[in-house]
Amino acid sequence: MVTSNANEVAEALAVIHDGELIPTDGRFTREVWIGPAYDCITNQPCQLPEIRPGAHSCTPANSHGRHACEMVFTLRSNVAELSVTFLTGWDLPETFPKSTDYSRVETRPWPRGAIVHFHSAIPHYDGQPPTRSDDPCPRWPGQVCYSDAGYTMADEPAEALLRRGSDAVWTWLENLHDTEWPGAHQ
Repeated sequence: MVTSNANEVAEALAVIHDGELIPTDGRFTREVWIGPAYDCITNQPCQLPEIRPGAHSCTPANSHGRHACEMVFTLRSNVAELSVTFLTGWDLPETFPKSTDYSRVETRPWPRGAIVHFHSAIPHYDGQPPTRSDDPCPRWPGQVCYSDAGYTMADEPAEALLRRGSDAVWTWLENLHDTEWPGAHQ
């Protein structure tokens, strides 16, 4: 983690945002996105570009496969953006058997954690290379992006979601933010 005091961070971000920082409740903004399920194995021509802008079309020989809905919680501050992606297990009805003996199914029929993404205009740790060296950062204009990801980190917020609901996911993300970027809002 890069160590810097809160004033240095605030000064750097004031330049980045031209004096307008992002937090809503004084600290964070929140966003939930649920992506649609798709089946490019049995549904041709490919429908993915219609439901996910920017996706390329596929052919049966080079299929996107089947994918259930994804649910993404994103927490933004004036320093960083953290998101956790959950695989919901919500498949298209026509791709899932009408009756299923779950004791024989290898995948769980409930949401599970997939990945936690970190994204910032400042390095997350000493020596971190920028994610995009030539591209301007869409989140922090005029700056390069620094990002990282943790795949096994998503298990804990998935358990929190199942047992305590969405408020527990937001608390988990806020605690992670404050651990990774201490003093960023002082």
